[in-house]
Amino acid sequence: FTDLWKNTDRTIVEAALSAVFDNDEPAMIRATGETLTGRQVSLEIPLAPITTTGGKSQRILGLYQTLGGEAMLGGRAIWRHNLTALYPPALRSQARHIRLVASND
Repeated sequence: FTDLWKNTDRTIVEAALSAVFDNDEPAMIRATGETLTGRQVSLEIPLAPITTTGGKSQRILGLYQTLGGEAMLGGRAIWRHNLTALYPPALRSQARHIRLVASND
């Protein structure tokens, strides 16, 4: 999947995949796809972790979809991908614990 992206975007996409694994939360990638003839279409790629019975995700489910305009591609395959937006996984807020400390000094 990361081979679809140019070098500057590949690092960001790899970080998004790592964040999905680490946080067990979904992420969203928005991009433009371009054919070899220069025609472009907007893309959306939601990424969701697949959690095993042990509770740790080992795979990611992704849906590669265009946001309309497929006819503009003229039947050509998308060759280049350019990242336009990344919505990373939501950070889980850790429960805050209040700790009481007393001193009899």
